[in-house]
Amino acid sequence: MPTIKRTVAAATDDALQGLKFKTQGAPALVTLVASSATGGETLSFSVGSNEFASQAIMNIEVASQTVDMQRDIILQQEAVPPGEYFLAVPTVAADMTFCLIIEPVN
Repeated sequence: MPTIKRTVAAATDDALQGLKFKTQGAPALVTLVASSATGGETLSFSVGSNEFASQAIMNIEVASQTVDMQRDIILQQEAVPPGEYFLAVPTVAADMTFCLIIEPVN
């Protein structure tokens, strides 16, 4: 089960760019957990042209660069098709941290 955890310090069209598990060849269940140091920041998650979270507002982090796996869930075991994953973070005032868990479906 691939897991990606990162802290992002600047706005980006794709926080997954260049990461090993960015493209998946099989359907999966995706869990996305994210928090930000600043209130009101958003993210969008898509696979190819299919959007699964659109401008979802992130919680303010409970501690520096920490995501709470219960409190900060954006998507929980969301069924997604195979393809290229994208995570857009349009604004970052300080930093945001995310954890993306990919459970392949056989």
